[in-house]
Amino acid sequence: MQINLLTKDAHFEVIEQMIANNLIENIDLREQESQGFLIANFTKEELKKFNAICPILLAIQGDEVLGYVIVGTEKSKGIHPVIDSMISDSKKALGKPSLPSSDRHIFIIQVCVDSSHRKKGVFKQLYTSLIEKYKKTYKLIITEVVTRNKRSFVAHERMGFEVIRSQNGIDHPHLMVCLRI
Repeated sequence: MQINLLTKDAHFEVIEQMIANNLIENIDLREQESQGFLIANFTKEELKKFNAICPILLAIQGDEVLGYVIVGTEKSKGIHPVIDSMISDSKKALGKPSLPSSDRHIFIIQVCVDSSHRKKGVFKQLYTSLIEKYKKTYKLIITEVVTRNKRSFVAHERMGFEVIRSQNGIDHPHLMVCLRI
């Protein structure tokens, strides 16, 4: 498995399909509980905008995309309501002595591993590569996890993320989690 930056136009369609396969409204409750789920659907145009700001990382084996991570900064504001909300919520969580607002940070907008490649270290390798890529520029990685998405929360917790804020979202209550890098 290799972690590469998204450079091929065809990979945007692969990500769109992975999103569709894992959206909360497209999978049954049992699968949501056992496999996790995504709540945000992005168009190819939105993915391209995110990629232009911070390249999307892909876990690839041969020609197959095993997983991806979409990264953003405050420059990503306006692309999609999910990142707008995350940026707004982060401003409420930062500024405390343990999390100075001066700490430069990036956002994980979405991370997904194909269902046939889960529990094989893909998630960990995506994050390990992400940390290596950004650790000289940023001090914090911030993301949000839907409260009932236990699989995602446990995976982030294993990587060292800590809860910094609890939020009752309109559709999905979520936790804001943070990792120092």
